[in-house]
Amino acid sequence: MAEIGNAPVQHAVLAVLSASRRCLTIEELADTAGISRRQAWNGTVGLIARDYVVRRERGCYEVTEEGLVAHTAGTPLKSGPAGPLERCRKPQANTLNGRLWRAMRMKGKFSLGDLLNLAAHGDEGNAEHNAGRYVRALVAAGYLTELRRAKPDRPGSNGVKRYALLRNSGPLTPMLRRGGDIYDPNTGELHSCASSEAGGKS
Repeated sequence: MAEIGNAPVQHAVLAVLSASRRCLTIEELADTAGISRRQAWNGTVGLIARDYVVRRERGCYEVTEEGLVAHTAGTPLKSGPAGPLERCRKPQANTLNGRLWRAMRMKGKFSLGDLLNLAAHGDEGNAEHNAGRYVRALVAAGYLTELRRAKPDRPGSNGVKRYALLRNSGPLTPMLRRGGDIYDPNTGELHSCASSEAGGKS
């Protein structure tokens, strides 16, 4: 099957999902759109990154309201995300979350303070708040797990909360999306974790 550009592939995938209005597998998308499975996968991942498609369950994808509006309006997809690695060849090189993710992969087990010592820059405002939000989202998405607290270092303290990295999916930084979901460019998966914003500080 001849390869075609990523923008036409995304248009084809979006058209199929918009017409279906139900959850479809990559195989179903490829067969219906008349493209290869690799093209269907790359197109779907690109549309997820645009918030036009969401993964409802493992291996099953559905158009979002934003995607329906874009398809109906004929919004052009001139360029942009392709496959998970192509899309993030230059990932958030010097963002706080990028540095936090690298620190997590390096240490394996850590406290929020450990991460901030490695990742936060002195001129970065609200680093502790933003890092705590990112850590809570990764816990909710199953990337991190909470460990038993370290022994208190002073009277009245509950000890330091520590974490372990469970899902080291790759070098690209899992991205915290609006609404609290995590999009992982290493795998092309979107993990719903809106509950991560509930609860107290990390």
